[in-house]
Amino acid sequence: MDVESAASALSECEGGVRVTIRVKPRARRQGLCGMRGRALEIALTAPPVDGAANSALFSWLSETFGVSRSRLSIVSGPTSREKCVELHGISLASAERALAVAVKGDR
Repeated sequence: MDVESAASALSECEGGVRVTIRVKPRARRQGLCGMRGRALEIALTAPPVDGAANSALFSWLSETFGVSRSRLSIVSGPTSREKCVELHGISLASAERALAVAVKGDR
């Protein structure tokens, strides 16, 4: 996966950035695993039960983008594999830099 295609999952919104995501719960290891269309595909070790996968996703996003969990919100897909998450208080340029580091570190 290249940085430019990964950045296509990001879009600017009022007060932050929106990220289009497809999650893979119950994976062997957690992390960025590629693209699915224009969505980041993120593997999560947590099961999709009682919000565990969403919590694991928030932890990964918080760590990757340097944004506190309280600044994250699911805009669409809270019970779906396809999600749209808003990261408040981060610029698009900062999010793209953080994502580039994640893409390069996952190779």
